[in-house]
Amino acid sequence: MWLKRLAIALLAGVMLIMVLPVGATANNELYPTVDLWFTRNPNDSTKGTLYVRTTNGILGYSGIFAYQAGNSSSWKEVEIYPGVVVPVEISGLPTNSNYTITYYTYYFYPYLSPYKTFTISPQSGSSSGTHVSIISSSRSGSSVIVSLNVLEPCTFYYSDNSNMNNKSSCFLPEVRPMQLPLENYSSNVVYYYTERQVGGNTVKSDVKYFIVGTSGSGSAVGTPYPVLSDVQYSIGQLYQYFGGYGGLLTFNSSARGYISYGIATDQTVTKNSPIFSTIEISQGYNSIPIFYTSALQYYAPLYFYTRNSSLTAESPLFYISPNTSTAVQVPDSSSTVISSVNVNTSKSPAAGEFPSSIAYSTSDNKFTVTGMEWYKYNASSNKTDKYEKMGIGEYFLPGNTYAVEFTVAPKSGYTFPSYPSQFTASVNGKSATLTDYSTSSAKFRYAFDKLPGLVEIKNVVVYGIDDPAAGKSPDTSGTPGDSSYYISSITWNPTTSQFKAGNTYTVQVTLMPASGYKFNVESAKIGYRNAKIESKSADRVVISYNYWVNPFTDVREYDVEPSASNPDGKPNRYYVFIKYCYLNKLFVGTSDTTFSPDATMTRAMFVTVLGRLAGVNVSAYKTDKFTDVKPDAWYAPYVAWAVQNKIVVGKTENTFAPDDPVTREQACELLRRYAVYAGINLKFTARSIGFPDANKVRDYAKAAVSIFEQAGVALPRPNSSNFFPQENAQRKEIAEMLILFMMQYLDD
Repeated sequence: MWLKRLAIALLAGVMLIMVLPVGATANNELYPTVDLWFTRNPNDSTKGTLYVRTTNGILGYSGIFAYQAGNSSSWKEVEIYPGVVVPVEISGLPTNSNYTITYYTYYFYPYLSPYKTFTISPQSGSSSGTHVSIISSSRSGSSVIVSLNVLEPCTFYYSDNSNMNNKSSCFLPEVRPMQLPLENYSSNVVYYYTERQVGGNTVKSDVKYFIVGTSGSGSAVGTPYPVLSDVQYSIGQLYQYFGGYGGLLTFNSSARGYISYGIATDQTVTKNSPIFSTIEISQGYNSIPIFYTSALQYYAPLYFYTRNSSLTAESPLFYISPNTSTAVQVPDSSSTVISSVNVNTSKSPAAGEFPSSIAYSTSDNKFTVTGMEWYKYNASSNKTDKYEKMGIGEYFLPGNTYAVEFTVAPKSGYTFPSYPSQFTASVNGKSATLTDYSTSSAKFRYAFDKLPGLVEIKNVVVYGIDDPAAGKSPDTSGTPGDSSYYISSITWNPTTSQFKAGNTYTVQVTLMPASGYKFNVESAKIGYRNAKIESKSADRVVISYNYWVNPFTDVREYDVEPSASNPDGKPNRYYVFIKYCYLNKLFVGTSDTTFSPDATMTRAMFVTVLGRLAGVNVSAYKTDKFTDVKPDAWYAPYVAWAVQNKIVVGKTENTFAPDDPVTREQACELLRRYAVYAGINLKFTARSIGFPDANKVRDYAKAAVSIFEQAGVALPRPNSSNFFPQENAQRKEIAEMLILFMMQYLDD
């Protein structure tokens, strides 16, 4: 049986070799490997170009790049060639979420690469597209030799400082690997960015940097270990081989040397663990097939480290999980190398606050924070780094983006790694960007979320201003409804040191928005009362309320006082009508402190109120017609006026009955006669009365009740739909009727 299996395996191996290109098996190149980058259309952010460049392959043979874009269920294929950049047009890109492209490559089906993904974020390809890929660097005398892949034709700018002062440049016209000499370059840190023209627009990358691979004159002594980049570890059924499982480790190496690698499933791994195999690697691209002897290894991480050719230097130990492209350094408890730092801030920037209000802390005792600076993003800056340092006294403004930059240094006995690629920094646990680096000092910057723009305030309320009361002093203190605005001033008009009963006073409150807010006020309240908006703008609002110092102890503004749970309360139906009758001098109280709102309205009272409404000159009217009206009675001239103008008649030829009550239907009729006297157009004509008790209205009053029902002057009593025409009218009811009459018929 085992001979049969062996024969099948050998036959399958021969068939595989026959269909693959010459040299493919020798180089472990079962499928094309590719670099991807993306450039967004500057005129339409929903479109862009995905560039595909084959980084391996056999000259003379083409491969296939198969991809599935976004939510599409269909696959598309593009022919690719070694060293050639192939553009793929992408459309339908979202502007507020990520867009994922799933892809694989192959020469001949079914020998496919692993499925991978390429994510296009809303920010991808707009300003920081990568146009070159740094492979390695080394010193040669006073110059630095940089090995790089040119991904797109571009201009390469470089400098010895992160601000890119005194930068130099060179044009890279061809898409290919190349060596670039930086002549008379003494620094061991190279800062660079690239720039290219796309559709008439200039596209710049972010400023990046790398550490020169060797120092001094370029002697081999002390040469660092090979540094790996673009590390990927792929497994899956595509890598099964006969008799076991397999995977593929690919990477770019900065130099020739050796790599030791192995898989561990259940043990703590060190460089002394008996799991490692060692092979020689070349500078540039390498691919290593990984063969498993156990299915458990299929899901286990792969550990590796590198050594230089002379075996005098070796890298830290790293591991990478299956089907990922992130290599993680294995912590060494005895190591003095600090591979990561984190600094926490006490809070995030907030509009109106100063940077000095934000403190920092760290729980790591291996390094210290030596500097903290704040930057503001300036989109209109013509500099590559658009973050500008904040000035003294400058505070956070709404709508802006701010970043904090920390400078850290290792404490005595510790050091940072030789290469920035082995060092990570974070703020509040979130990844930060290195802006300067050495083994003894590092700077990193973290950008907080953009502060929201000015928030509109549509409703304002002011609490805590005491209602005016007779004998009290004006209250000039108050509390805004919330912290989005504050009180600038509270004034009273007319000015007084003590309020007087029966007078009116207007409180005026000026409000200003807090930082981060602006007014667009639609409603205002002072306490639970609706306030008048006197004037308003985005940065200032003036509101007011007119108070009446109520002199009457038997007239309340509310039947149920307002409260937090019932802000409207239950207003007294008649309060406002009594108030305006008093202020218009139509009514006076039955004493200095009482109004007697429930008392019956008498004939003497009613003609007096009508006379005051008409502005009668009392000195022009006298009467001795009625034996029950004394000439010096307070109502006598009003009785004479009303009788002479046919508004009212006596009870008999010789009596007026001044103390007799006025019924509700009589009040309507007397008010109608007053309108005839005053020449007022009543607007409505008599029709059927709508009150349920209309049949109780006497004939003489039907027209008046009908007209004033339509005009909204004659209203049913509280908690009823009936008018109760023959019941006595109360003083508060006549106050209501008079003010409603004035509102309907008198312009002033």
